[in-house]
Amino acid sequence: MDLDYDPIYCVEQIQIPPALPDILKGFAKEAIRLQPPCLHEFACTYFQRLLATAKLDATAPPPTLAQLQAVWVDLKDTESMNPETLREICASHGIASAAFSKVFQLIEFPSDPVDPKEILVLLVTTTAKSFVAVIDALFKVFGHKTGGKMSVPLFFKVLFFMAKRDRDISPQTVSDLTKSL
Repeated sequence: MDLDYDPIYCVEQIQIPPALPDILKGFAKEAIRLQPPCLHEFACTYFQRLLATAKLDATAPPPTLAQLQAVWVDLKDTESMNPETLREICASHGIASAAFSKVFQLIEFPSDPVDPKEILVLLVTTTAKSFVAVIDALFKVFGHKTGGKMSVPLFFKVLFFMAKRDRDISPQTVSDLTKSL
């Protein structure tokens, strides 16, 4: 790969792409937080995932809360199921197969049976831009038939699914939460 080493002589020649500062800020935060032993390898992995996320936004619109509520109504008593069956149920409610696939790919789920509630939680996170909005959406989806209320065990299970994917939460904390459930 050839790198451009030509000098830039004046400010007018510098044109910073609008998204560049946010992209670099996100990368820097992750690198500082995780302190990877090999920054080049980490950068490759980080930007590949960022690309996958960008493709998700472009090719697979996030599901609506109504779609997720319909899936929850169908699956609320199901503890585990085959991912392909879950994909078919999601598709029957209008959730883009590409959105389902990208969520599955980004979080690196095993191909064996999964808890559909965990997938629903992760699909809910694609619909909101802040933690507060995610929590609000979770209550709207999982509390759809109960006036926006969720049982305490279900609430903790939903939080557990989110905590499991957060790199800032240690595996020990997740393990302790699992034992308490």
